[in-house]
Amino acid sequence: MSNPYKKYLESLGEAQQQTGDLFGQMLSGTQGSRQDISDRYALMRQNLGQMSETASGQAAQGYAAARERVQAAPEAYVRPAAPARQIGAVPAVGADAATVANLRAAAQQGVDANQAALRQVYDTLAQSDVANRRSRLSDIDLASTSDLAQLAALAQAQTFGLGRQEMADLTAIDQVINQIQRDQIAADLGYGERELSAITQGQTFDQNAMNSAVNMFTAMVNPIVDVLEPDSLLELWLAFSEEIGMPMQQALGSVGAV
Repeated sequence: MSNPYKKYLESLGEAQQQTGDLFGQMLSGTQGSRQDISDRYALMRQNLGQMSETASGQAAQGYAAARERVQAAPEAYVRPAAPARQIGAVPAVGADAATVANLRAAAQQGVDANQAALRQVYDTLAQSDVANRRSRLSDIDLASTSDLAQLAALAQAQTFGLGRQEMADLTAIDQVINQIQRDQIAADLGYGERELSAITQGQTFDQNAMNSAVNMFTAMVNPIVDVLEPDSLLELWLAFSEEIGMPMQQALGSVGAV
């Protein structure tokens, strides 16, 4: 007596196994995609760091070269080296010696005053050149500090934006992974409910089949039960149950009902 629910349970088990394999493949593929995303963002962060380092290095080198050019520039205002002018002999032209000496002294004072004025002009220009050089170096330092700070801030902003985008992408794929896991649990619960229902119905079917077989056998042997020995009745029941396909264990279990 074949129970049709047994084949149903076998096919249900095979379907559940196939479904489990499918969910496993989906989960494995999605987790692989998550790893790919993580690796891709790690590579982008590495490239971004290299780009930032290169840009900062190039900027620093450029400003260092600018400092060297300013520091190496020749001094623009250098007083030419020349012997101090001296007043030579003054013709007597009929003047006495005292007058000539006074004239010579007055002329030398004028020459010395001109030389002093010229020195002051060159010294003032030289001081201005030094101040201008210092100012240019200061401007270079300020520009270098500002540009390097801006490059660092830009790199931080790009890294932060990249991190936020990575978090969003990983969160999205984690939601897919969680949904697959929830769907797998729901599918397993569905199979479990169908299996429990089939087992319950199978048990009911077996009980009904046994009751039907007992009723049929009882109707057959009732007319001759008075002339049969108990052993013969048992042998007849076992032969009958075997003929209709009832498992031996089930047949023995139902002996009391015969």
